Amino acid sequence: MFSDTAFEDLPRRQGVVAPTGPSGFRDVIGAAFTAESIETDRLNFINRTMGNGYATLWGQVQDQIGEEEALNRLGELVRVEGRLPGNATLNIAIRRGGNYGRAVLRIANEIGLEGAPADEAAFAEGIRENIRAEYQDAQETIMMGGTMPGVAQFLGAGAAAMTDETSLATMCIGGGGGTIPRALFRGALSGAAGEAAVLPRMFEVSEELGTPAPRPLQQIAMGAVLGAGI
Repeated sequence: MFSDTAFEDLPRRQGVVAPTGPSGFRDVIGAAFTAESIETDRLNFINRTMGNGYATLWGQVQDQIGEEEALNRLGELVRVEGRLPGNATLNIAIRRGGNYGRAVLRIANEIGLEGAPADEAAFAEGIRENIRAEYQDAQETIMMGGTMPGVAQFLGAGAAAMTDETSLATMCIGGGGGTIPRALFRGALSGAAGEAAVLPRMFEVSEELGTPAPRPLQQIAMGAVLGAGI
């Protein structure tokens, strides 16, 4: 994790601060949601967190040297012709990294911003460290669950799984109508298909972040149960 101040303001989600005592029911739900989101890279979790890091760094650059000077420096590095894009478009471009992200990193180092990573590799690893820390906090919150922790964990992980883009795309499997048993079967099939589709991404995240490797049968079974329940 970054040891100095450059990323101390990086947003952290509620409910994932490591507990000092038993975790509440809602805390476990939130922690399970976060853990599942990280494990499955839900809605491009890792890239979005990288984007938050670039945005945070850009804000600190502007705080240190002023908005006008920061924009002038950025323009010199990335502008080919004409003006820089407007604030909204510029912020999106910075969050995406690329030339804009590299330019922000370069400016941060040129102005001596405290704690600024030296290059893209250091930046990316620092973000991964932040995600690993957030994941560990979530796991500790789950482990310290007080009231019905298993139920809370199931609800939180299920909510994250059901709102993953891959799972949403498979919800239509099987069509509509028919008897209750057929509806349950379609739901189970849809949920299992969604979990199976997301497994390759889970293995990639496990390798990148060092999180536990997914258990395919357990994941698919959970997806089937959630799908049938819906």
